[in-house]
Amino acid sequence: MLSGRLAGSIGTCLALCAFLAALGQPSATAATAAQTASGPNTSKTASAPRFYVDGPLPTMSPGPPTAQVISAKNPVSKPAKRKRLVPRFEVPRGGGRTLYLTFDDGPDPTWTPQILALLHRYHVPATFFVIGYAAFEQPALVRAEVKAGDMVENHTEHHPMLTTLSISKVLAKEVLPVNRVLRHLTGYTPLCMRPPYGDYNAAIGRAMASIGMRVAMWNIDTVDWSRPGTGAIVDSVLAGASNGAVVLMHDGGGDRSQTVAALAELLPRLITAGWHFGTLCH
Repeated sequence: MLSGRLAGSIGTCLALCAFLAALGQPSATAATAAQTASGPNTSKTASAPRFYVDGPLPTMSPGPPTAQVISAKNPVSKPAKRKRLVPRFEVPRGGGRTLYLTFDDGPDPTWTPQILALLHRYHVPATFFVIGYAAFEQPALVRAEVKAGDMVENHTEHHPMLTTLSISKVLAKEVLPVNRVLRHLTGYTPLCMRPPYGDYNAAIGRAMASIGMRVAMWNIDTVDWSRPGTGAIVDSVLAGASNGAVVLMHDGGGDRSQTVAALAELLPRLITAGWHFGTLCH
C-alpha cells in the first residue's frame, strides 16, 4: 500500500511540474497576441497589404511621373488591353494628322447630350474625364458615352487641388471612388486620371502608377470654361493643331453653350482639312 501511495505522489508531482512548465511558455495564440500588441516584427520588411477596388494596392515604385503622363509627345497610352462593352472608333492610320478631343467636368444633362450628338454626326470619338458625383447622378450619360465608342476616364470625385491633399486622401477620397462608380456603370476600370487644374506632383504621379493608372494632361487649352467667345475657342484649336495634340474642353461645370457652338464649327473644318481623331487611355 505504501508503494502505491508513493507512486501516486510521484505522479501528482510530475503533473504539477508539467503544469508549472507550461505556464512559463506562452501558447502560439498568446505569442501572436503579444507580437500584435508590441507592433510589427521589424525583422521583416513586408507589410500588410492595403486594398483598393479589386485587390491589394501595389507598392509605389520610384521614378519620374513624366513616364506616366499622357501628353502631345505620348498621347496614347500603352497599358494592357481591357475589355470594352462596344468597339471603339479606330484611329485612321497614316497621314500623321491625329487630334485627341477631351472633355472635362461632366457629365452634364444639358451640355453632354449636345456634344455627344455633334460627335456622332461627324463620326468623331472623344475622351470624357468625368467627375465622380456627376457620373453617379447621370449614369445614363456615362453609358451613352461608352456606347458611342468614347473613352470615359477619371477626373476625381470632387475636383479639388490634389497637391493640397495627402496621397492617402487623393487615392481614397478622390480617385478610387470614381473608379468604382465607372466600373459599375461601364464594366471597366479607368486607366487615366486627369488632375483638376492640371495640379499634380511627383508623388501623385507615383501614386497613380502604383494603382495602374496614368496622369492625362493636354497641350491645347481652349480656356472654354471662361467663356471667351465661340471664335476664340475655335481659333485656339486651329492655331495649336498638330499631330498628337490633346485638346482640352469642358462639357460640364457651367454654361458650355460656347463650347457646343465652337465644336459645331470645328468638326467640319478639321475633317475637311484632313484631321483624324483618336481616344486616349486604351
